[in-house]
Amino acid sequence: MKVERIFKNCVFAISCVTASLFIASPLFADTTYTVKKGDTLYSISRKYEITVPELKTANNLESDFVKEGARLVIPSANIQNAAALSSSNASSSSSVPSTAKEEKKFSIYEVQKGDTLYAIARKFQTTLPEILSLNNIETTATIMPGQKIKVPGKDGASVASGQTGRDNGSAQGSKESGKDSGNTGVESKNPRMDISSGSSSGNRASTGGANNASNNSGSKTGKDESKEKQYAEVKTAKELTENTNKSLLWPLSNPVVKKVNGKVSGVLLTGKSLEAVCAVREGTVMYTGVYRGFGEVVFVQSKTGLIYSYTGLGSVSCKKGDYVKAGDEIGRTGKGSDTSIKFMVFQNGMPVNPEKAPRG
Repeated sequence: MKVERIFKNCVFAISCVTASLFIASPLFADTTYTVKKGDTLYSISRKYEITVPELKTANNLESDFVKEGARLVIPSANIQNAAALSSSNASSSSSVPSTAKEEKKFSIYEVQKGDTLYAIARKFQTTLPEILSLNNIETTATIMPGQKIKVPGKDGASVASGQTGRDNGSAQGSKESGKDSGNTGVESKNPRMDISSGSSSGNRASTGGANNASNNSGSKTGKDESKEKQYAEVKTAKELTENTNKSLLWPLSNPVVKKVNGKVSGVLLTGKSLEAVCAVREGTVMYTGVYRGFGEVVFVQSKTGLIYSYTGLGSVSCKKGDYVKAGDEIGRTGKGSDTSIKFMVFQNGMPVNPEKAPRG
């Protein structure tokens, strides 16, 4: 009898611990922050290594002013969302070669009290750029209860507030399902890119939707094979351009080039210690600073609206608002062996093949 009572107590204790773990680990582990005296959206964005537009979108804010005591949602870092929201909404439809795409299906969702574009994107298991694109709205837009917006799903169908992209039959939702990362806002020890996954090392739940890789299960052998498939054959820039365009410019001078095929496609460029990093396309600097999981980052927007993203720099020599021309130095690589940067290009928040992106 005594042994049975001890066993029951142990089972009860284990159940309590398990329950507390589930309660302490919400499905979408975003962070909340209470605004303190002297805080600004900029200072808060620097603290969490994200952008001000991301903060504003996640909290449906129209202005840069925040009141002391206000509770803010701190969205997870997502370089695609950062690029999309840093854009000034210039049209880029004719700047990159593309193939015809079938018309996207969508459903109609009525905005509820407390909704944000960020939260709706996650709810329907899609991305923030996708929501912005479907509704043809500005990156600075806010939404109001009762407003009807398009979400990926069945053509023309209305969606109840409790339905998700999966309930709605959204192809995008099923593809992206379960991809939110579990980062709870703890500062990343390594701000540089995790090249093995093609994603940021400190990524939390995706700002625009569920974006964390969910295929971490499986055998060790399977993981190793997956990593190997993420890279094309390593070539120098000179060898690469011989097969594409001999006049193609890269941010580094004749770097070793690796294609990265993760969540966010791009190229990993390895050059020399403290080598100059140069713009490959003229445009306006939209953002500079440390971005979670990517280190020092520079976004340059071309006149046609493409965002050229230079990440993992050792130092930055330009500032937001600067106009740079192709060939202008925007920063330097790191010291010693830390000489790699990741170069990405985005069109409306969606990755573009860096080799096909316009130069000059």
